[in-house]
Amino acid sequence: MIEYLLVANRILKSKLESDGRRIKYTDFERAILAKKGRKLSWNLLKKCEFLTPETILRWYNRLIAKKYTAKNPNPSLAKQTKEYVRKIVCEMASSNINWGAGRIAGALKHIGIRRSKATVWRIMRDNGFDPLPNGGQHKVNKSWTAFVKSHFHLMCGADFFTAEILTLRGLVRYMVFFVVDCATRKVKVVHISSGFCGEVMERLAIQMTDYFDGLLKGKRFFFCDKDPLYTQKFKRILENSGIKVQQVPSPVCNPYAERFVKSIKDECLRNFIFLSEGMLHKAVSEYEIYYNTERPHQSLDNELISPKENEHYEELRLTREQNKGKVLYKSAKDRSLIVKKQRLGGILNFYYRKAS
Repeated sequence: MIEYLLVANRILKSKLESDGRRIKYTDFERAILAKKGRKLSWNLLKKCEFLTPETILRWYNRLIAKKYTAKNPNPSLAKQTKEYVRKIVCEMASSNINWGAGRIAGALKHIGIRRSKATVWRIMRDNGFDPLPNGGQHKVNKSWTAFVKSHFHLMCGADFFTAEILTLRGLVRYMVFFVVDCATRKVKVVHISSGFCGEVMERLAIQMTDYFDGLLKGKRFFFCDKDPLYTQKFKRILENSGIKVQQVPSPVCNPYAERFVKSIKDECLRNFIFLSEGMLHKAVSEYEIYYNTERPHQSLDNELISPKENEHYEELRLTREQNKGKVLYKSAKDRSLIVKKQRLGGILNFYYRKAS
């Protein structure tokens, strides 16, 4: 009878394979065959042509391992949470085309969702988004980085960038002068005008070096390029206040100022056609607030520059204290507490969790 069954099995298997189909067993069928095959000797198993001994042993060992594998107590909730995070990442990636995996991981952190950059990278890649739209990061000598960082609280950088305004007379170029604190990365837009000259710069120098509330109070080094607007009198005013002006020849020597110029142009200015000076002032001031209080910065471990100046600071603080870096979606109501705040018509977005 056994020989008859072996021949019949061989014939049936050959017919299935001739049609290009493959025999697939369910887990229940594998368990039955593994238990029965375990009782047979190696020589007897070799005679069973439909399965090899290695297959039977592999199924049996898998059955044993499954017994001691920890099971998710609530697999449906874990699946819902994973799908919800995927939707949040995709929504952020589609709304902010200049955001990479690191930026989105930082934004998730501030709404109570703790996910690594690698996880966000994988989600973006699987859903057709570019995880690194602005190029890779360059490696920096850590010893020099530590050395320079120890002096950051004494340094500040300054630079100009331009924006064109469309008027009845044609395009008019406006210049924006700003100062960035190297320690905190905080940016302050000092002046916007189409008529910068030596007198204007001297007046700005006097304002920035004011003894009580000057922008450069406590600073010792002022980094800028070799623009002729930094006149001798401008530099003399700063040096008389104890601030050494260092005019660097390369943009690489003033990285934080150059990075801000790239950020504000890519994320804000290039999305508008400016028709008046007031429109430019509005866009620059809104981005300044966004950059300092709402935008996560990868160089600061995805923290905000000035979180206490954010109007939703209490919600951000409670989110971290309650969830301690993790998020638990207990109900649909809890998931609906995530709010997106928009600036400039949705060009700039900030996500936070509303206090329940």
